[in-house]
Amino acid sequence: MKLRSDAERSDYHVVEKKETLYSIAKKYNLTVDELKRMNHLRSNDLSIGQELKVED
Repeated sequence: MKLRSDAERSDYHVVEKKETLYSIAKKYNLTVDELKRMNHLRSNDLSIGQELKVED
């Protein structure tokens, strides 16, 4: 049986082109501040392919 990586679990989101913290937060019913706190982000900058935790 293959174990799933953290990025494949439903509690992570992989950033795609043109996504913002706001659009990702809205998708998971979070605020931007909650999303930033959960991921220890200090800025609003994201990178394509970046993995963000979206559930505690």
